[in-house]
Amino acid sequence: MYSSENFNPLPSLSTFVRPTCAPWRSLLLSLSLLLILAAPSWSQDKSPGTPPGAVPTTFVGVNVNSVGCSGCTNYPASGTDFGVIRLWDTSGTSWPEMQASSGATLNTTKLDQVLQDAYNNSINHQAVGMYTFGRVPNWASSVPGDSSCAYQSSGGTGQCDPPAFLNADGSGSDADWRAFITALATHLNSLGSGYAPVKYFEVWNEIDRSTSLRTNNCNTVSDPNNCSYNGSDAQLLRLLEDMKCILTGTGTIHNYPNAYPTVPYSTACSSTGWSTSATQISGAMFLSPSSHAQGTSGAVANSTGVVQNFLYCNDSSIPRPDCNWNSSTGYWGSAAVDIINFHMKPGNEAQTGTNTDPETEMATEYGNATGILDPTDLAKPFWDGEAGYSGNGWDPNGGDVNLSGEYVQQAAFTARYMLGMWSLGIQNFDWYAWDISNFLETGGTTTDAGIAYSTVASWMIGSTMTSSCANVTGFTNPAGTQTLWSCTLTQNSWTGEVFWDTNSTAYNCDSGTCTTYGYNVLVHNPNWHYYQTPIGIPTKINSPYTIQVSNLPVIIMTNAVP
Repeated sequence: MYSSENFNPLPSLSTFVRPTCAPWRSLLLSLSLLLILAAPSWSQDKSPGTPPGAVPTTFVGVNVNSVGCSGCTNYPASGTDFGVIRLWDTSGTSWPEMQASSGATLNTTKLDQVLQDAYNNSINHQAVGMYTFGRVPNWASSVPGDSSCAYQSSGGTGQCDPPAFLNADGSGSDADWRAFITALATHLNSLGSGYAPVKYFEVWNEIDRSTSLRTNNCNTVSDPNNCSYNGSDAQLLRLLEDMKCILTGTGTIHNYPNAYPTVPYSTACSSTGWSTSATQISGAMFLSPSSHAQGTSGAVANSTGVVQNFLYCNDSSIPRPDCNWNSSTGYWGSAAVDIINFHMKPGNEAQTGTNTDPETEMATEYGNATGILDPTDLAKPFWDGEAGYSGNGWDPNGGDVNLSGEYVQQAAFTARYMLGMWSLGIQNFDWYAWDISNFLETGGTTTDAGIAYSTVASWMIGSTMTSSCANVTGFTNPAGTQTLWSCTLTQNSWTGEVFWDTNSTAYNCDSGTCTTYGYNVLVHNPNWHYYQTPIGIPTKINSPYTIQVSNLPVIIMTNAVP
């Protein structure tokens, strides 16, 4: 276990602590929480977004990129709580990598390995797979010479264009795509026990990186050859509806055999003959095509609008190629998806000069994404299909401390990010990428952030968040702002209360100046017995007792984590 800056509160403090300013230790020992057995003197707001019930294993997911590499650890160590393995950029598992030519047998060696390893390394073998589409083999591409597409070094040009046999208006046989989905599903059903079952299907990765759905934001001088989807809305809908028909035997296929408004313009799946018992996957669920949720200007403008058009065809501020469904005909895109899916990775996604604390940034991005949804889609599960920390560090003038090289701050980010997502209403996140990001794992060794990921997962999975993450009212820092946060988790007879402080100036000693202060919190539960940080172990406490509060969360518990 690698932990360069492990922190546990001092074992015998009973009053406020005024720590000396060590270069990094002051980041951790800045604030104090005095536990006194008394009635509560603080309150929190209950966020309406927090999902009801216990946190499921599928809340915590990973995206693993390397498969079968020599001398590396590809998965979280056995015992780590994760419930979803997302297959995207996972070596050897994309369509171009598995099928060399039309009609060729799929090479599923690495696909099988990643599903077997996910099964073996997840708690109680509970991991479930999510397969993400978005790369088309050059031989199957409708525009094989498209050099604006990403992934040219591993599959050639044209991978971001829809498959052939599928017209821009959504008509056509879609034969190559249907043949691949049929072969993939038949293989997945043949695997049996010992492999993580693939139950979730994301029709396309990051459709906001597009020259067709947006205005040339993915093939510029500053960002060349990085397009993910250069097709129409109607083609994207057909890809999802055809896949859903094959995998479930249900649904309607619009723009087939003819494009709307030609009559007939839709066909019931049951009359196509495309779905058989060999291709139907029990419990299959379908995610909306993903997009980013951050930002309101520049290259990230209208990232949510592309999903809005896929669902409803009603954002006229950006291109809507062959988007031929609306309220009068029905919201076809919305009807085809079970889960709403965006990518949200705080860091360099925030606007320069703005506050980039994960609590603030995620609330902004979640608001951007949910703001486009109608009541039907607001009621569906909301996922962060590609999660993590993005960038080399936050703006030091507008948010949390710079994370570059600060292992304990990376752990603090991870813990606050996970707690905040569930509190907002986000029901799954899949960290991109566990094994190559140098954030959760470096050279096969788990970092402090990776330890925090596993520890906070153990706090959350199976627990109900009975008090959402929010400011603790009635407590201000020396600057006069409320920066103490808390949320409550319960599980059977176990209760845990998590505290942290979001104020960066309180413990940023990089400039040589430290500010220290304490919070005197009257704790309402007389039965606290243990405390733990995300990179520490459960430690017995006696009361009255002082627990250090910093931006690295600390949990106080009635019992050790069950």
